[in-house]
Amino acid sequence: MKLYEEIQNLIPYLVSIRVIENVISIDVTIPSDWKIPKRLVDEKSILEDQSPDEKFRFFSFVSEIGEENFTNLYTSIKNIIKYNKDREEKERLFQDKINELKSYFDKQSLDDLKKMKFNLENTPTHQPKSPIVEEEMK
Repeated sequence: MKLYEEIQNLIPYLVSIRVIENVISIDVTIPSDWKIPKRLVDEKSILEDQSPDEKFRFFSFVSEIGEENFTNLYTSIKNIIKYNKDREEKERLFQDKINELKSYFDKQSLDDLKKMKFNLENTPTHQPKSPIVEEEMK
């Protein structure tokens, strides 16, 4: 792992990297509306503290010093960021599609709209029987 390249990916969120005796701590702030799915992090390795800005949450990801442990912490943080950025992008896309649909509805007659059918392209062939619910950390 090239340290500079890896840290550069965290810069918008990174507050500090600390070493205290035999423990390493990576401190980050994330937007307060971001989620942290339990599947992405070892709950024993994350501590939340108060953030001076209520728009953000402050977390310390901690473990014993070691390359594998550092890699696991970094991977957890990177996955949390990716998960939330993907959620934000999906929300933007969803809103865009809603706006497109509203515009379409405004321009069409009621009779035409009643006949309308959706043909979703790129629909996955396997759809789960029930929605996946992410259990999130408090």
